[in-house]
Amino acid sequence: MLTPSLLNTDRRKQVHAVGAFVVIVVLTLPVVVAHAQETGDFQIVKATETVAWRLNRKTGEIAVCKLDDDTMICSSSSSAVTKGPQTYDAYKADKEHTEKSRQAHEMAVLDKVMSFFKSMVTLMMGTNEK
Repeated sequence: MLTPSLLNTDRRKQVHAVGAFVVIVVLTLPVVVAHAQETGDFQIVKATETVAWRLNRKTGEIAVCKLDDDTMICSSSSSAVTKGPQTYDAYKADKEHTEKSRQAHEMAVLDKVMSFFKSMVTLMMGTNEK
């Protein structure tokens, strides 16, 4: 049979167990929260008293956030960080092709100009001989 002194002992053990649990939770909570903030998707950097930069670590998106009373208003740069439609190598090859086409066009124009002057010289020399 349980006596009042045994009940008090069991109750004390329960209180101690709950107290120990609360102490463990209170001591480890800041570490868990800090770790969650470090591994989170966003990094916040204060710029001025009312402006902060928000960086999305996964996508690279940068947002400028302004504090207006108790509301944070953010404008993002999602369109500024979108990848181009082609790789760098494809871009470089396209640029080289464009440059070669431009040079070929310039050479064709210069050939036409030279041909024109050649025909003018021939015409002038032929006119002087007659």
